Amino acid sequence: MRDKPYIEREYVSGSGIYAFLPFDNLDKKGKGVFKIGMTGNFHNRIGNYHTYLPEGVYFKCFLKNPKKLRGDLSLEKYYKKIEKEIFKGIVDEGGKAISMSIRWRNEGKTEWVYASEEQIENAFDTAYRKYGGDLNIGELDHLPNLRKNLLRNKIYKGEVFFTQ
Repeated sequence: MRDKPYIEREYVSGSGIYAFLPFDNLDKKGKGVFKIGMTGNFHNRIGNYHTYLPEGVYFKCFLKNPKKLRGDLSLEKYYKKIEKEIFKGIVDEGGKAISMSIRWRNEGKTEWVYASEEQIENAFDTAYRKYGGDLNIGELDHLPNLRKNLLRNKIYKGEVFFTQ
């Protein structure tokens, strides 16, 4: 679907909308729990996660500095609008929005989705085409090898299961 409108980089910085995977594996369906968010400074924002995700996160997508169709919206409102559209795009593709019964805001909806890499990429591609900017895509192909190395080295790692 993508005709190379994106940039692959080792280091992502700047302001925009992001998606990352905080676990080292996807389930048997090729899906995982991804965090979708927005930031004025990607490097600083990801650094803030180290307290509750001390092993780091796996980068998936970053729509950097979208500029089209902003109008007179503040940067925060503009990014919230794009973030909501990306979220809706993921759900429209078959992803599931995760909610919490104890969360009072947004009818219990969180900023987390259970989705495949393809669903995440397609939603970000659509936003890129509509809003412009730079689209950075990260690949998660290394995860199966990472799991094998952990087992080979006898490092215990908890298993994460996702249900639909």
